[in-house]
Amino acid sequence: MKDIVKSPIRTDDNDMVLSLPMTVHIELTSSCCFTCRHCYNFWRKEKINHVFMTEEGLDKILDELIKNGVMHVIFTGGEPFMNRKVLLRGIKRLKSAGLSSTCNSTLAVFNSIEELKELKEAGLEHILTSLNSCSEETNDYLVTKRGAQSKIIKGMQNAISAGIRISVNMIISESNINDIYRTGELASKLGAKKFFGTRVVPHLSGKIEDQKEFLIYQKEARVILDELIKVQNDFAIQVGTLVPFPYCFVFKEEDRQKYARFYSHGCPAGNKMISINANGEAHACVHEKQGYGNILEIGLRSAWKNMEKWRSGEYFPSVCKECELFDECNGGCRLATLAYKGDISSTDNLRVGWAKGKKRVEDSGERMILKARYAVPQTLRFRKENGFSVVDRFGSEVLCVKDRIAKVLMDHKLKKTAFIPEEEGILDIETLKTLINEKLLVKA
Repeated sequence: MKDIVKSPIRTDDNDMVLSLPMTVHIELTSSCCFTCRHCYNFWRKEKINHVFMTEEGLDKILDELIKNGVMHVIFTGGEPFMNRKVLLRGIKRLKSAGLSSTCNSTLAVFNSIEELKELKEAGLEHILTSLNSCSEETNDYLVTKRGAQSKIIKGMQNAISAGIRISVNMIISESNINDIYRTGELASKLGAKKFFGTRVVPHLSGKIEDQKEFLIYQKEARVILDELIKVQNDFAIQVGTLVPFPYCFVFKEEDRQKYARFYSHGCPAGNKMISINANGEAHACVHEKQGYGNILEIGLRSAWKNMEKWRSGEYFPSVCKECELFDECNGGCRLATLAYKGDISSTDNLRVGWAKGKKRVEDSGERMILKARYAVPQTLRFRKENGFSVVDRFGSEVLCVKDRIAKVLMDHKLKKTAFIPEEEGILDIETLKTLINEKLLVKA
């Protein structure tokens, strides 16, 4: 069994699964200022009466999250700024309880710099916004609202002036795939710290063959990642993607190395994260229509148990679970698989072959890292599980670490002391490299 995993999904190599989620998306309202053509809430558009979470409802949900060891909350919608009073209350409560929080917003609802500073002072450090094209015409077509791009840009400028970090997500479809580079350039010029190029997930409200503009296959996937690499190289902005790609959509080892920056922690749906609608209904993923019970009625623990298939491995094809790279990509996106193939447990539509990694050959000088001195960052947070601990690095970025190693990390964090891995019984090179690469250890 592995000592460290990024994706707590049960396989022959991993027995670490979480008793409760680490990250929770909370939808503050189902209402939005846009009606995006690609929106994952498309299945709810038929409902005329939008739901707004109340302060009382949010307090009950936050009580559940705090007492059950959740560490990070993402406030979302709809448009969360349309329920600003409740958003502000939530940010303040989480900060006082020691939880971190971020917000997903279009930033198209006007907030003055002073109003945004109030959110910043309450504890809001980061906002993820959507900018779907450098072209005003294309962007506004995709969100079906004229003047949308100018409002988003103004919102970004105000938030940055208020001291809030901004990341930009671009949902990529046929309509804007040729705009990736220039949109990344625009995001960088506006002051965004990260730029995500995310393949659109077709919605389930219609037949897949009727959604031509939302279909992404291998050719388009390569274009997305190649353009993102150009953006990072030319504009010094960090890039990524929010919907996982299967590692095996490319055959050549050099291509896997080229795209390695887009693989980190797989998909957190139902294994590290859940989503809660404004009415309290729980889902494993924000794209998912199926519910697992209302948090306000059955509590967090019961809703988490109801989505156990996301952790048991049942939703993942055996050909993926046997792959050495499964911990990196989890076989791609389960909801994209459901949309393209009608079967959530099938292989991702981008899969073209077997991605089993090459057998690692140890470098002659590699073992020297066991003798170097390392320190544990004081920012790490830990939650004890059965036989292992979940280590939270930042926000929703968590890893599962077996007890014997977690104890070393916790002890040296508490004492603020440096140590030599070899002297603490950490002898496996791959384990140590993961600790270093994931910044659970830093050179002393």
